[in-house]
Formats: sequence, structure tokens, C-alpha cells
Amino acid sequence: MVHAYLDTTDLPVEHRFDAWTELATKAHVPTVVDSSHRANFVARIDSHELGIMRLSRLSQPPLRAQPPARSLRLPAEAVLITHVNHGRMTMSGPERVITADAGSIVVIDPFRPIVVANPVDTTHTVLQLPVEGLGLSRAQFDALSATAMSTRESLGGVLAHIADDLVQHCHSHEPAVVAQLTSTVIDLLGTAARLALRGETATATQMPARSRLLQIYAFMRQRLTDPGLTPEVVAAAHAISVRQLSRILEEDGESATGWIRRQRLDRCRRDLLDPALAARTVAAIGARWGFADPVTFNRAFRREFGMPPGEYRRRFTGL
Repeated sequence: MVHAYLDTTDLPVEHRFDAWTELATKAHVPTVVDSSHRANFVARIDSHELGIMRLSRLSQPPLRAQPPARSLRLPAEAVLITHVNHGRMTMSGPERVITADAGSIVVIDPFRPIVVANPVDTTHTVLQLPVEGLGLSRAQFDALSATAMSTRESLGGVLAHIADDLVQHCHSHEPAVVAQLTSTVIDLLGTAARLALRGETATATQMPARSRLLQIYAFMRQRLTDPGLTPEVVAAAHAISVRQLSRILEEDGESATGWIRRQRLDRCRRDLLDPALAARTVAAIGARWGFADPVTFNRAFRREFGMPPGEYRRRFTGL
């Protein structure tokens, strides 16, 4: 999904809520949404994929979004930075409730089951980034998500300015500009996390190295469906040797082969749990994500999740 836009007033009333919630959850993270306005749901979403970052501007009536059932939750993959443009939002977790009025920025903790609600009509901008791309510890994520940042303060103001600039100009910015803005957002989040922990040393690598690493991750992520994706292909695309690629990823505790395999298996697991793909065979799902041989797919899935894919689907979906 590179760019997706929906204004529910373009749809029949009975389809508005389902269409909007389907697009909103696909653009970000799996959630269960409910609203007292679902009978006539007037909302908009404009979502763009910008390299490793996803940018969305959402306008919505009062609603409540909560994580899916525990058995269907996936490992934390993305962190959401939400700028409340108009209205009010609350983020309720196991240990705290944060209220974010207009002019606030909240980082949603990717490791905790957070319930997000807006009691009034609200417009907000969301920047979504991969968890592994930020290089932050669990303690730093916890500190970063403990309170709302004001856009009147320096860090919050710069983050809000970048989000607003991308909303207005993402179509015209060169990819290099978007990449630089993405690196700036990551740098600002790292700074905010360190300040929240009162000067704790950052765990992230230096930004130039981190930017290169993020570009490599983005390249691999965009080509997961290609069975021919190998470390040699990744290295060639970035004009480096396979040995150099290995050293770069080792700094992040990764290997190209291991990262590709885990990401593909995670995508397969999502598809197995998706009711819309119930008619698709297990073998077809594996083939979609680069596992051309069903036997290899079954073996790899069992090794990763403790059971073969067919059993996993039956256990958690009843299909």
C-alpha cells in the first residue's frame, strides 16, 4: 500500500465504518475498532508509504481502538508517533492513562496493549516507524511513552513541523529529502528518550550508520515476496560486498538471511490469521512470501512457531 485515501462520504452509509476501519488498521497496526457513530461514520484517512516510514492524516468521530485478542497479537514491529492536530485523544495502558489535547504528540508504546480513544471529533497525524530502526531499549520506549509532548517545546515542535511538512509536500519531496527527514525524526526520538531517562547513554548507533542500515532494511522489506532475494542481491543493490553487508547487520545483531526468513514467516503468520485469506491454501501463503517449496515452508514455520502452519491456522482461527 504506497498511497491510500478514503473519504467515507463517498460511500453508501452502510459501508462507511467497515471501509474506514479496514484501511486504517491495514495502514498501521492490527486493532479492533468500535464507535457510537458507526451507523453513519464520517471520517477520512490519507496514508502514504515513504521509504521505511508511513505517514497518515486521519479525521474521525469519537471511537475506541484496542488490541486484538491476546492469541492474535503479533510481536511489536512498529512504533506510532501521533500528533493531535484538533480534538483530544487518550491512550490507556496497564500502568498509565495519557490525555493528549490538540498540540500534543504521543509516542505509543509498541510493547504494551494500549487502548486509544478520542471522545470528540479528532484529526491527528501519525508517523509509523519500524521498532528495530529506532535502536531504543525497552526502558527508553517506556520513558518516551510516559507522557505527552507539547508542540510548544523544542523537540515536540520540530516533530510536529516535520509531520505537517510531509503531509503537505510528500508528493513533491525528493526521496533523499524524505530519507533525511526520516533520519531527523529518529534522531529526535532518541534525544527525547535520553532526556526522559535523565541522560542515559543512547543505545542507537550513530545516525549516518543507522540511516544506511534503515535503507537496507527497507530494501529487504519491499522485496520479501521475491524468492530470489539473497544477501548477494541486497549487497549488490547497495554497492557493497556481502562481507560488508554482514558487518553492517551484525552491528544490529542481525544477519541478512535470518532477518529475511523471520520477516517472511511473520508475514505468513499474519496471512494465516486473516479471515479474508481463509480460502487461500497454506502452500499458497508460503509461496506468496518466498517459500516456493511447501516442505521447506512447513519445516521453517514449525521451527519458528512450534507447530506447522496448518495447525497454527486451525488453532487460532478454527479454519
